[in-house]
Amino acid sequence: MQKIGITGAIASGKTTLLKRLETAGFPVFSADKIIKEKAYVDNSVINALQNVNKSYVNGKSVDKIQLLAGLKNPKTRAAIEKILHEKVQTALLDFYQVAEKTGAKYCFAEIPLLFEAGFLPHVDAVIVTEKPQQVRHADMKEIRKWPTEKIAQLDSLHLPAHEKATRADCVVNMLLDPVEVRRQVDTFLKQVS
Repeated sequence: MQKIGITGAIASGKTTLLKRLETAGFPVFSADKIIKEKAYVDNSVINALQNVNKSYVNGKSVDKIQLLAGLKNPKTRAAIEKILHEKVQTALLDFYQVAEKTGAKYCFAEIPLLFEAGFLPHVDAVIVTEKPQQVRHADMKEIRKWPTEKIAQLDSLHLPAHEKATRADCVVNMLLDPVEVRRQVDTFLKQVS
């Protein structure tokens, strides 16, 4: 089974591509979904984050605003990412075992910080989604209602988009028609088979 990682800048179309692949019947994994639905409610994760800084936990839940603020400090960021990425890695390896049992030829794992967080050894090939920065930023302001400062901070956690693209096995322009995007992915899958 070919394990294909999907990454890219924030709002570059990673989740859109993943949803399209899931609709087409491929097994899919989302690191963001694991963090939101599992890590942020896991007592061991909550306790570990609280040990890094008590302000990261409000009652029995993660204070995402405080956590984001903590990412500004490189030492704190390393501690936060270690906690969260360990949870993602465990879930990813579990996902691969389940996907393998289905007999799937390909599976796809959306990991926004794939290169930055050391997940490259866990994939066989990488697709990077891309959109121009001005389009991504406009989408985040309009759809997510994020202020410019938050967008800049989140962008700073990622390698520059052009660097991700140079490390990719395939770059998909998410501004293209969905049929053309699928054609690009299908062509790439034939190459990695």
